[in-house]
Amino acid sequence: MDLSSKVYYLVPFLALTACSSTPQISPKQIGEHIKSGKTTVLPIEKPIQLSEKTKSQLVSNAIISSVLGTALGGGHGEAAKILAETTGQALPESYKIASGSGADLALAKKLSEYFSYLPGNNSAPAKNYVLTVKAKKWELGYVSLLSSQEYDLTHHFQILLDEKEGNNLKNVADIYCGNVSGNNKNTRMSHEAWAAENYKALNMEAEKVVGECYQRTLTALGLSG
Repeated sequence: MDLSSKVYYLVPFLALTACSSTPQISPKQIGEHIKSGKTTVLPIEKPIQLSEKTKSQLVSNAIISSVLGTALGGGHGEAAKILAETTGQALPESYKIASGSGADLALAKKLSEYFSYLPGNNSAPAKNYVLTVKAKKWELGYVSLLSSQEYDLTHHFQILLDEKEGNNLKNVADIYCGNVSGNNKNTRMSHEAWAAENYKALNMEAEKVVGECYQRTLTALGLSG
């Protein structure tokens, strides 16, 4: 799968990208802070549903793809209000993607399980962190009017790591995991193939996406899977 990512590391009064020549905070440093503290993964009240862009929609509205993405969650203020005290209260004990939907919840659950086993999370934490998974786009779309009857899966996920200071959240890292529609040549197939057996092929591809975004997030945070 053609997967790309962008990571932004933030420090007071200065925003730095991963390609900066003189970064002020590195993934390794972030990882060290996380290991000595406690990280809570926020709950996802409404897991993202699969959006489908058909050929007829593409013909009738050339710009429809720009508005089909689904953005979940509010700003940091809203996130702070719904902050759960423990990961057990925040997320279900188990979760599996069904009918192509809920990949964001599956990713959040997988990350929650990782953080629950970190040594620092089982002792008095030096700092408290909040991790938020947002799904910006989860779309099964028609590739092109010029191609055969092929559809591909496009996803845009944003993973935010914030440090909790009282009732406020200070952003530490902003991670992007996604792909570009039309570039997924290895996973193109007809809509019928994607949807067969209650979207079995799409569910399998979604599991791969979750795994890739999970590993990408841990790497960006200076952690190992």
